[in-house]
Amino acid sequence: EPYWSGMLDRFMSMGVMTLSLAGSFRLLKRERLEERKASVYAEAMSSNDIPAPVMDSTMVKIMFWAAFLFLFAYLQFEAHSFCGAYYPPLRLTVISFVWLAAMLYLIVRRSELGSTIWNILMLFMAAYLVKLLFFDLPFWDFSFSRFVYAGDYSYEAGLMRLLDFIPSVLFFAYAAFVFRQTLKGDGGMSLSLDQIFGASSIILLFLYATFEVNSFLSWKAPGFRAGGISILWSVFAIAFILTGMLKHLKIFRYSGLALFIVVVAKVFFSDLDQLDQLYRIVAFLALGLIILAAAILYVKFKTVFENKPEEKR
Repeated sequence: EPYWSGMLDRFMSMGVMTLSLAGSFRLLKRERLEERKASVYAEAMSSNDIPAPVMDSTMVKIMFWAAFLFLFAYLQFEAHSFCGAYYPPLRLTVISFVWLAAMLYLIVRRSELGSTIWNILMLFMAAYLVKLLFFDLPFWDFSFSRFVYAGDYSYEAGLMRLLDFIPSVLFFAYAAFVFRQTLKGDGGMSLSLDQIFGASSIILLFLYATFEVNSFLSWKAPGFRAGGISILWSVFAIAFILTGMLKHLKIFRYSGLALFIVVVAKVFFSDLDQLDQLYRIVAFLALGLIILAAAILYVKFKTVFENKPEEKR
C-alpha cells in the first residue's frame, strides 16, 4: 500500500538519522559518566540523590536535542501520514498526543536536563497552544466570528475534539503541579511558571467547553444557545469561587465574581433579546439557582478564608 511504502522511505530518511543521533548521544553520555566516575569527587556524586550532571557537556547536549527534535518531527510526519491514510479525522488529535508525549518526557527527565528545561517547555507550550487554536480549530471549520463549528454538529468530530483538548487540559494542570513542587522557593520563578501553566489549563478548558456547547446548541436548540452559554459560564464562575474559598486563593474568587458580573450583564443586555419565551424562563430559573448556590457557598465558607492568610496569588 502507498502508506507502507512511504513509511519505509520516511524511516530510511528520518528514522535512521534519528537512531544515529540517539546512538551518538548514548555513547557520549556513557563516556561522560565514566569520566565522572573516574574523577576525584566521584564518591561525593555517588552519595548524592541528584543524577550526575552529564548534560553539562556541550556535545552531549547537541546530540540529545538533535535526536529529540528529529524523533519529534519524525513521529509527527508518521502520525499525519498514518491517520491520513486510514482515519483522517484523527490526524491532528494524534499529532497532539505526540506533542504532549514530548513535553511529558521533558518533564520526567527534568533533573537530568538542567534548569534550561523550563524555558524550553515554555516555548513548547506556546507553540502547542498556537497549534490548537490556529491549526486544529480551522481543521474543524471553526468560525472565529460566531464561535461555532460550521455546518451540522458532528458527534464524530466532537469526540476528536474531546480527545484533542481534554488531554491537553490535564497535561497543563499536571505541568503546573510539577512546576509548583519542583521550583518552590526558587526566587519568583515558581510563582510565574505554575500560574502560567495552571491558567493555560483553565482557559483552554473554558474555551473548549464554550465552543463545544455553543456549536451543539446552535445546531440542536438555537433558541436556547445564548442561555446555555450563560449557564455554562455560571458553572465556571461558581467553580472558581468555590476553589478560591477552599484553597484560599484570591485570584480564583475574584475571577469567579468577575465572570458572574459578565454573565449577569450578558443576560440582561443580550440574552433577553435572543431567547424564546420558554427558553428564557428555563435560563433564568437555572441561572437563579446557580447564583443562589454560589451565595450560599460564599456565606458558608466566608469565615474559613477570612480566618486563614491568603496565598499571594
